[in-house]
Amino acid sequence: MIARIAAFFFLSFVVVSPAKSAEDECGVIGHTAYEIMGNRQSGMSLDSMLKTLETLPANLQPVIKKIILVAYRQTIYDTSDMKEKAAGDFRDYVQLGCETEKME
Repeated sequence: MIARIAAFFFLSFVVVSPAKSAEDECGVIGHTAYEIMGNRQSGMSLDSMLKTLETLPANLQPVIKKIILVAYRQTIYDTSDMKEKAAGDFRDYVQLGCETEKME
């Protein structure tokens, strides 16, 4: 599971074409947040999630760490529907923050 997360981060942030728009970048960040929250809802430990940072380029680690820490402040839900809703809501929250920051 950790390898899958690390590979996703790497592909999402390092191999993204320079022609991609900032909107695409915010979408990737939102999807990353969704994956992080999905792992949080599945019970992955904070320690395990933070270890994925070691596999990322140094310039990506601070932003991903912030997303992880915010995700791990959230409640873990009991039902699969609520877990999915939590992941989707978190994706939208993080993507909205990215989009808003671009406007400033």
